[in-house]
Amino acid sequence: MIQLEPGYSYSVLESLAGIIVHTSDYKIIIGFVVLAILLFGSALFSGSEVAYFSLSPGDLEKFRSDDRKKAKVVLKLYSTPERLLSTILIANIIINVATVLLAAFISSKLFDVSESPVIGFLLEAVVITFLLLFFGEILPMVYASRNNVEVALLMAFPLSASEKIFHPIASLLIRSTTLVKKRAGN
Repeated sequence: MIQLEPGYSYSVLESLAGIIVHTSDYKIIIGFVVLAILLFGSALFSGSEVAYFSLSPGDLEKFRSDDRKKAKVVLKLYSTPERLLSTILIANIIINVATVLLAAFISSKLFDVSESPVIGFLLEAVVITFLLLFFGEILPMVYASRNNVEVALLMAFPLSASEKIFHPIASLLIRSTTLVKKRAGN
């Protein structure tokens, strides 16, 4: 081991590669916990998109005869598909941007790649893209397509709250899409 800074030891291989690993920072642990929460949130919103837009007429009929409040919320959300989709997309974009920023922060705390920008790019871009796509998009969408009713019910209240929070942005998005549709139609 090579002792360069007080409290940090580096192996010869790490020094040769230009990568210095710092692991004694509590911010990294908190960062990983928040990163896991963000990936889970991304998974929930991605899955809810598939769940809601793959509900069959039979599923909707079951919700109509269901007395639970969640079922009524699902039907209310489903009744305005453009607003629902806008809300899901806005929430997912915010979560994904926060995920990328947090991952960049964590990697900058863990690795000094100032001498190897290619390795820095691979760590920050490729790895986080893979994590977001696999755990935040693909797996949740596959799960939600097979369990759409359960996911729709699970996400009923979070989507309803998100719809209220993102109402101004979603309205702007819906209006701009309507304008584009009208222009494209002409």
